[in-house]
Amino acid sequence: MIAVAGLVIIYEAINNLQHPHEIGSLDFGILLVAVAAAVNFGVGFLAVKRGRKNNSLALIASGTHLKSDTYYSIGIIAGLVLMRFTGWAWVDSVVALIFAFVIIFTGLKIVRSSIAGIMDEVDEELLKNCGHPQRTPGGELGGRPQPPHHQVRQRAAPGFPFHGALVPECSPSPCRSGQS
Repeated sequence: MIAVAGLVIIYEAINNLQHPHEIGSLDFGILLVAVAAAVNFGVGFLAVKRGRKNNSLALIASGTHLKSDTYYSIGIIAGLVLMRFTGWAWVDSVVALIFAFVIIFTGLKIVRSSIAGIMDEVDEELLKNCGHPQRTPGGELGGRPQPPHHQVRQRAAPGFPFHGALVPECSPSPCRSGQS
């Protein structure tokens, strides 16, 4: 949805560049965007914090979306202030185009992160923290094995994270983050 919104913004910005129109109520617009930005950031911050605590990708994605809206709002406010003092109406479309691309990029990152969680993407930190020592070519014990990505599974529920690594020539090794 975020990427679609970015595409709609691009369409509208190009249309406004081709067919300029007068923009009114800039003072009210600046105030409205500033208040919305403050509310979005506060709610987004809390959603991300709660999402990380409860291991909820949905809350983290929603909070990230709200926080990103705040960053865009800061740029929009800067553009509105510039328009207010210069009278350059084209600034509105240029700022909209810039932020449309930022919105699309952020949307794609959120989709990527969500797909990674749904598809059980390998957690590189998990690979560093799980496993048994393996023998070096000289026969000495040392290091941690790097199991093939398809042999590592991660499951987490609130209050009970469980990570299991199946490593060839080693017994299965359940471990909690940071412990082996």
